[in-house]
Amino acid sequence: MALSQQTIEDLDEDRPDGRGWVGFHGQDAERVVDEGVLFLPYADRSDQDEDFAVIAREVVDRARDAGFDVAWDGDPGQNIELRGLRWKRRRC
Repeated sequence: MALSQQTIEDLDEDRPDGRGWVGFHGQDAERVVDEGVLFLPYADRSDQDEDFAVIAREVVDRARDAGFDVAWDGDPGQNIELRGLRWKRRRC
């Protein structure tokens, strides 16, 4: 998963010491509401699979340490999954 040039420039400006990113988008949040699973895409600034795996391992380790049920098979091309989440829609 390649970072866009704008994303790299934003990382350089906002977090010059940052090595990569992890996040989710609206469709991922909807899946949590419906299925209880959050998919977390991630990347390293270098855009190399080996470096992606380093970022993913750090995220997986920290999520497990925080008590999350995490699934990731070690493949840098696969998203990390946080399972068993209960995310409720906000009522306005």
